Amino acid sequence: MTNQNQNQTNEFTLKINLNHLRAVATAMCTPKQDQMRTYLHGVHVTTLHPAHPDSGQPPYRGYALEATDGHRLMRAVNRDAGAYVREGGEGDKPSFSFLLPHDAVQTLIKNPLLKKLDFTVVRVSFAGSDEPSASQVTLHLPGGTHSVFSLPNTTFPDTSRVTPERVPSSETAAQYNDEYLADMGKAAVALAPHRVRRDAKRAYHVHQDGQNAAVVTFDADENVYGVLMPLRSSEPGPFVRGEFF
Repeated sequence: MTNQNQNQTNEFTLKINLNHLRAVATAMCTPKQDQMRTYLHGVHVTTLHPAHPDSGQPPYRGYALEATDGHRLMRAVNRDAGAYVREGGEGDKPSFSFLLPHDAVQTLIKNPLLKKLDFTVVRVSFAGSDEPSASQVTLHLPGGTHSVFSLPNTTFPDTSRVTPERVPSSETAAQYNDEYLADMGKAAVALAPHRVRRDAKRAYHVHQDGQNAAVVTFDADENVYGVLMPLRSSEPGPFVRGEFF
């Protein structure tokens, strides 16, 4: 599991790719779906680490957005070394891992003034270990307004355990939840340039691998992918959703 809000830089600013956030949020677990697993209620934001299959460079030079409900996963990788800076702009690149709360995610993706923007900036402040509840994220919204949300002191599952190291090549057929496939289409639309979004629903590909997790790729952005568990037979009953965690 990924530890959060521990031994981290006190304050930094982070440039969020809103198209990535909109796509990743399609797999976000909401309080309405599952009241128990609060550690999934949001989008996990974390610096890249060399142990993860996505990282092809030294640590802490990029970050990832990821969300899962336990049955499917969405992950977006930003390798831009300038995407986040320590407050004051000096010193080593900060390392961080925190859960952007569900309500904060909804504020960013539903705000009408952000609808046509590709990026926004958030400011993250971590409290000391003796006062973890004081950690917060400030969203900078159009018109000079701000929204502040507390960061939950929780942990997020280690997604490297369920992320295939490469796109499956077997293409062994499997069955998938129709709603999850529809959400992959929504993610494809979110990633596509505004001028071609009407034709973007076909711009994703499910690389099937039998009863193993499938990788979903998107034509519009190679830095975003999904991982989808197939439906599994529960003889003599109906098919059930496979789970990661």
